[in-house]
Amino acid sequence: MDASKQAAASPRKISLGRRVVYGLIPALLVLVLAEIGLRLAGFRFAPWHLDAPLFVKAGQGTLRTARMFTKTEPYGYAFCVDQAFSRVKPEETLRIVMIGGSSVARLGMAPVLVELLETRLGRRVEFINAGFEGCGSGRALITTQEVADYDPDVILIYCGHNEFIAYDEPTTRVDLDGKPLKPALRPDIRIVQLVARIVSKWTYSEARLIESERRYEQREKEPVYQRFKSNLEAMIVLARREGVPLALSTLSYNYGMYPNLISEFGDPPQVKTMSEADLRAAYQVYQENALIEYGLAMRAYERDDMAAARRWVDLSLRHGKRPFRATRRINRIVSDVANERSVPLVDMYGVILAGSSVSYPAFDLFTDQCHLNEKGKRMMQEAFAEAVVNLLRL
Repeated sequence: MDASKQAAASPRKISLGRRVVYGLIPALLVLVLAEIGLRLAGFRFAPWHLDAPLFVKAGQGTLRTARMFTKTEPYGYAFCVDQAFSRVKPEETLRIVMIGGSSVARLGMAPVLVELLETRLGRRVEFINAGFEGCGSGRALITTQEVADYDPDVILIYCGHNEFIAYDEPTTRVDLDGKPLKPALRPDIRIVQLVARIVSKWTYSEARLIESERRYEQREKEPVYQRFKSNLEAMIVLARREGVPLALSTLSYNYGMYPNLISEFGDPPQVKTMSEADLRAAYQVYQENALIEYGLAMRAYERDDMAAARRWVDLSLRHGKRPFRATRRINRIVSDVANERSVPLVDMYGVILAGSSVSYPAFDLFTDQCHLNEKGKRMMQEAFAEAVVNLLRL
């Protein structure tokens, strides 16, 4: 057999590069088919995640159940309001958007606020609840950018309880000098979103356990406060670019529920029995001790000195190493930003304080450390309704 026949009879060798390419083709086909299947099924990433939109087009949620053009998609533990609204605002409708954490989400569709505004303004009012569990100011900023596309007439911001325990923090840097705010959203590839969801479920418990036990030294809190301030300022810049009136609000919290001292000191029964004189003597030695400060708050409450009791609780919240609600520092930042940026301020802290029969807001108005009960939520909606009326007069 000559050389040409031998060459024809022997199998042609395939290069390594081609083998790799040929081997990848089936995998790519599987990925393409999986992507098509996920899109047909309406799969979408969880809205609580930092870089996923809170609102999605109808039929593009986790399940194709939406009847309207746009709806929220509550997912798993991320408590938010299941609602639907038209992307194009109906004529003669006042569209109000409120952004924040679970305190906002628990307002539902804010029936008291809507009724008050419709009565006073003589217009149909549509309320969009853009609040969800664990929302920090970083995620609220991204939500502000998102809802600006829905032609809101007013944006209300009630945010600050979750700055030390937010589920996610942004990696995006915001330029306040006139450049567009464009937080980086996850690529709209369903396979990527599915993998991210699976990974987040595997790592969630461990990650949240670590976060829930994190203790902040005083110096470590300052960057968190500064980030909060920058995020509020960025929300204002964004709203003004879009021509949407925006109001900030201070936050109310429960003075009757002691700060998170158990994880820091263990259950603090000793302060329940120590006299005020002994506590003050101990405080001279252990300055800025949250446990002793809370003990002094208890003694002040027992002698009906509510101003002193509030002051000691605020100090205990300030110096505690595990912040899990707003503090007076958070409220000062909100007030300062509102003043510096000339935006309306709703003093919700003052509203709830004034609504307490003993000037010590506790379980008469709250269900836990920061969530208002039905009476408190009514007061909150009344205060925001007044703020909206004043905003529209400007």
